[in-house]
Amino acid sequence: VDVPPLGDNYLWSSTFEGCTSLRRVSLPEGITAIGTSSFANCKALVEVNIPKSVKNVKSFAFFSCERLADVELPAGLVKIEQKAFKNCTSMTEIEIPSGVTSLGKAVFFNSGLVEATVPGGIAKVDDYCFQKCAALRKVTLSEGVKETGASVWANDGALEEVVFPKTLETLGGYAFFRCPSLTTLWNFSSLSSLAAIGEKAFKHCTSLKTLTMPSQVTALPKEMCNYCASLEAVYGTVNVTSIGQSAFSNCPKLKSVAGLDAGALETVKRGREWMR
Repeated sequence: VDVPPLGDNYLWSSTFEGCTSLRRVSLPEGITAIGTSSFANCKALVEVNIPKSVKNVKSFAFFSCERLADVELPAGLVKIEQKAFKNCTSMTEIEIPSGVTSLGKAVFFNSGLVEATVPGGIAKVDDYCFQKCAALRKVTLSEGVKETGASVWANDGALEEVVFPKTLETLGGYAFFRCPSLTTLWNFSSLSSLAAIGEKAFKHCTSLKTLTMPSQVTALPKEMCNYCASLEAVYGTVNVTSIGQSAFSNCPKLKSVAGLDAGALETVKRGREWMR
């Protein structure tokens, strides 16, 4: 389909939804938004030309476009709404323009991305944004990102490394839940602005051997590293005054947590709460 110029400069909701034989689409210059579910469940869609004038890709726009692999987002894009590219399992790469300020919930949930960079204009990476991306190996959060929501990378089985920005203030709950390949957290120990870590943030990260916490963190949430089977040592915790229930239970190789004596270490390994 070669869509002609549109008088209202807007591709309306569900325009091509469910067109299961549609393979290629060229959208006209001048449109400012791609409407909700415009191409949802277009199972054969492999290529779409998004014009430079588009500012907003709305919710479910390309939901479950399983063969969509070639998408170039325009430099002037500002907003990508929830689940816009959810279940785009053939999409192995995408460049999020630096001007984007909002990524909605589950935008790339269950996509085929191998590597992802989140630009600094996005203050919050919303809930489930990259959850269940089976091929995702590396994530870079640019300087300017302040918060990650719940389960952003949960169940990303191939994720090995994450680059954190110094601007990060909140790491959401279940952030890396069941990321069994995760081994490297670049810059994590130097996050001087980090004030809160959500529960179960690293639960089931079975390849993580060491964890160095930012020195200003004083409380570790419940089940933070539960079932981290390879975890041997935790550093940077000398200022920690409370450790939540089961934060380090089921960590059979854990030999030391900075600031804890042998008795306190045994207490937290048994799953009990600890307070200084």
